[in-house]
Amino acid sequence: MSKHISVSSEARSAVIAGNLEQANAKGVELRKLTADELPEEWRQRLADLQLAARSLEGAPNIRMAADAVGEIGQTCASCHRAMNGGPKFDGSDIPSQTWSEKSHMPRHKWASEWMWLGMLANNDEAFLRGAKSLADDPLKYSSPTRPEWFAEAEAEVHRIAKEMVASEAASRHELYGPLLAQCGTCHLRLETEGATPR
Repeated sequence: MSKHISVSSEARSAVIAGNLEQANAKGVELRKLTADELPEEWRQRLADLQLAARSLEGAPNIRMAADAVGEIGQTCASCHRAMNGGPKFDGSDIPSQTWSEKSHMPRHKWASEWMWLGMLANNDEAFLRGAKSLADDPLKYSSPTRPEWFAEAEAEVHRIAKEMVASEAASRHELYGPLLAQCGTCHLRLETEGATPR
């Protein structure tokens, strides 16, 4: 199943980058993955994953692709929880990181990855590590390379993260798709305008 996690993570990265074509392609790849060696009770869950992958494959825009990736993550997490499987880690000993203005976008990526890992591993501490980091105040400084609409777009990312932190643990993952959609839409727009978030 490590290949399924790898392809799902690549699909997530494609959505974050605003690359719909690549996200669709990862949906195809994920849908076609088989695991004939799986026990019978796992096969229905694999079918659920393939159904979510089909949604990603046919997504006509980044928002719908993001929702599909969120559904894929939830499907993986549900299976891992039921089968007592999936990635195992304890992130409690990872030191907190400090960030400068120039590393604000890497912080977004870092936080998103912690949430993704936390979702797949059913590790709420890891999920919250990312969500709380992303819930911090948005950038307050201006830059000639940043378009006027950027501040509002980033504020929405932080708003969703704050909602994740405040939500019940069982429903936090439902906001991951909308979060990815905001990231991907922003990056796609920046690329179209030849701008940069730095």
